[in-house]
Amino acid sequence: MKKKVLKIGICASLQVLGAIALGFLLLVLVYTLPLTPIRQNVANALPMIEAEGDYPTWGMVTSTKLDGFTDHLMLNEASAESGYSSVILDALRNPHMVTEEEGSQAQNLEASLQDSGKGKVRAKDYARYWHG
Repeated sequence: MKKKVLKIGICASLQVLGAIALGFLLLVLVYTLPLTPIRQNVANALPMIEAEGDYPTWGMVTSTKLDGFTDHLMLNEASAESGYSSVILDALRNPHMVTEEEGSQAQNLEASLQDSGKGKVRAKDYARYWHG
């Protein structure tokens, strides 16, 4: 009986470790995607993002408030040019770009797309978002 429980415990532990390794590998692979098409698509969506703001409502009813803040943050993270030396660091740190004022996520997103190395935005890590 004890051997069976031990075998199940070891098997479950190996499955969890395998899932963690697979998740990390997939996250690193995502960070190898080219940024140019992502940044172009985000730039095309900027007029809508700016018009909606961080918490748009649907149908003028406050109970239909959408979470544009998180959507804009995720777009910022997907399109960020962090400057880190490896995709592994990008995957672990999950950077996004912010202005010095750290305004709305829509403003940070727009500034990060328009910055092009001018120094108006800086990378800010948000590892907790992905890694809990």
